[in-house]
Amino acid sequence: MNKLAILCVDDEQTMLNSLKTALKRILGEGYLIETIEDAQEALAVLDELWQDGYEIPIVISDYIMPNMKGDELLRRIHAILPKTLKIMLTGHATIEAMGYAINYANLYRYIAKPLDLNDFYLTIKEALNSYFQAKKLEQFYANLEIKIDHRTRELHEKNVELQREITERKQAEEKLQSNFQFLETLMDTMPIPLFYKNASGKFLGCNKTFSNFVGKTEEQVIGKTVKETCSKKYADLYYQADQEILRHHEKQTYETKIYHADGSERDIIISKAIFFQANDRIGGIVGSFIDITKLKQTETQLQQAKQAAETANRAKSAFIANMSHELRTPLNAILGYTQIFNQDSSLTTSQKEGIDIIHRNGEYLLTLINDILDISKIEANKLELVLIDFRLPVFIKGIVDLFHLRALKNEITFIYEPSSQLPDGIHADEKRLRQILLNLLSNAVKFTHQGSITFAVNYRKKTVLSSNLNSGKLYFQVKDSGLGIAEEDLDKIFLPFQQVGIQSQMIEGTGLGLPITKTLIDMMGGKIQVKSELGKGSTFEFEIEIQEISHVENDTTTPSSRIIGFKEKKEDGRKKGENYKILVADDKLQNRSLFIDLLKPLGFEIYEATNGIETLEKVHEYHPDAILMDCVMPKKDGLECIQKIRQNFQPKEMVIIAISANVFTYHQQACLEAGCQEFLPKPVELSKLLQLLATYLRLEWIYEEPISHISITPKNDTLFIGPSKTQAAELLELIMTGYIQGIIKYAQALELKDAKLQPFAKRVHQLAENFDDVKLEELVRTYL
Repeated sequence: MNKLAILCVDDEQTMLNSLKTALKRILGEGYLIETIEDAQEALAVLDELWQDGYEIPIVISDYIMPNMKGDELLRRIHAILPKTLKIMLTGHATIEAMGYAINYANLYRYIAKPLDLNDFYLTIKEALNSYFQAKKLEQFYANLEIKIDHRTRELHEKNVELQREITERKQAEEKLQSNFQFLETLMDTMPIPLFYKNASGKFLGCNKTFSNFVGKTEEQVIGKTVKETCSKKYADLYYQADQEILRHHEKQTYETKIYHADGSERDIIISKAIFFQANDRIGGIVGSFIDITKLKQTETQLQQAKQAAETANRAKSAFIANMSHELRTPLNAILGYTQIFNQDSSLTTSQKEGIDIIHRNGEYLLTLINDILDISKIEANKLELVLIDFRLPVFIKGIVDLFHLRALKNEITFIYEPSSQLPDGIHADEKRLRQILLNLLSNAVKFTHQGSITFAVNYRKKTVLSSNLNSGKLYFQVKDSGLGIAEEDLDKIFLPFQQVGIQSQMIEGTGLGLPITKTLIDMMGGKIQVKSELGKGSTFEFEIEIQEISHVENDTTTPSSRIIGFKEKKEDGRKKGENYKILVADDKLQNRSLFIDLLKPLGFEIYEATNGIETLEKVHEYHPDAILMDCVMPKKDGLECIQKIRQNFQPKEMVIIAISANVFTYHQQACLEAGCQEFLPKPVELSKLLQLLATYLRLEWIYEEPISHISITPKNDTLFIGPSKTQAAELLELIMTGYIQGIIKYAQALELKDAKLQPFAKRVHQLAENFDDVKLEELVRTYL
């Protein structure tokens, strides 16, 4: 009950009003004060209050009342509520009446009329205090009885014979002793050192593990301080830590050192906390520690191993970068000269074919180098996107055409579902997007033996309000009716070197395609999703955010005619007859020779520099119109030279084109920031170099007049008896994928199948061995 009421009974209304006023003054609004003029009515009200959940600590009743006197009323109330305190008001009560009330109604006190308010106030306060104290005491005894009964039953189960011989206190003491013994046993069996001290810092006890660790018995420890039991080297530190925890009452966990019993110094992690006594006073400190010496040694070894691995990784990266640089340097000369010789009309067909062989093999080596760099970048999380503007329909058509042929070969249906809202030009990484789509579509073809493959492309456009640019999301879906993937294998397909499914279904591949695809899509801000059902096919879908380009310049192709010179544009403003001077700065003779052989016959005045210092000297001596600057040179590298030149010459006065075998993006950016206008990677595409010179020097090239139109396909190729359209389509598909060994094997199969196809097959074999995919494609397309 949380509602309290006091009952006042008197046949005089004036007295009742006085009582109510006095009680309100004492008790405030916390009590319901009920005033009743009749004893019988008082009993009824008392019952109602009790039913309504009221607790009635006090009943005040007049002695002389009609129908029923006060002592009888209090007796009846006592029979109902024996714990309620009864106070009698009287001015005429007899000794017998008072005795009756005391004996039968447990009268707490009587108060004479008229009221003495001070005495009344004191009486009421004492009565309430007595009532609630009695109630608390009653509850305490009730709880105590429950505890005693519970403990008695527990001890009865343990030792029935001793139950009648010990007191309740004895039971509690034995229980406490039992718990203490249990705690000691538990502490001694724990493998970590434990100890506890009093508030003065003296040890109260410890477990056997602690004793064994410090090399002292428990008797040698108890009663001593850390200064008396530990080495002086750390005793002050331990003592200060103990004082700190006693001041702040906070748990401590920290790393420190301690001497072991064998004399060795050990690293430990120690944890300490204070404990309290029954009176809430601090009893002392309890603590434990863990020996982490071996763990620290392991961490040190791991750190050393990590440093060694990082050193090895840096060495590997440096090796790959250096290897790329060293291979690109000779390839620059090889591919550069093949580009020059391919424009020489005086070469015989046999010589041109030889040049083509050198060029194709050089390009193949360059592809291998680029692949190695890509793998290295992926491993080091340094793969970078290269965003360019390109035409999306042309890009998609090339992919669709390729896989139409693949599907035809596998006798499955290839369906292309483009959106009508696809943009014409976009700004994205064309190379990586192609790599993603080729991986997904190749897997679809590879694992679909019948049915169809559907390639869907969609575009959701959104306008960027802060600029005039439009952006949106390109959505791609590749759906097949192939083998499918089991549900338990879906989480594995994006892990490196993983191929799921039964062994017989695992077709060729390294298991890197999907992991690389996922990495690239993540880099583009997209997310790949897959749905698959074993035996029914798979659906891969992803979307990437792109920027829409309103206009993309058409690709310019280098004219087939050889450049033999140049002429100045009228608006150039140069003095008539003044030569164009170009400085070739490169420490490698073969690179300088390449650019000299390319540019000098065109009419340029060429100067050479073999190191950075020589470069700066010749810049100030000759004031060249353009500098072809190798970025890695002795004495002063290219970056330093560019910065020095830009201190004296503005870009419009002197064009600097950086040329380097270091193709990493950070290096290209450094060259551009140093002050060069353009960056060309080695091996240099000479047509690109000539295009840049024409742009910056404002030149127009003069081309050699063609003698006659000569087909790039050898004349006798047209006389071959060729394959069927289906065979030609299959062969073209192999050519489009660049699978050289597959092309050779297919040509050999044709030769064995039909003797009439031997000349055609031998020509295909020859061109494949020479990596001449251009002539291969032109030859095969004539039979489609």
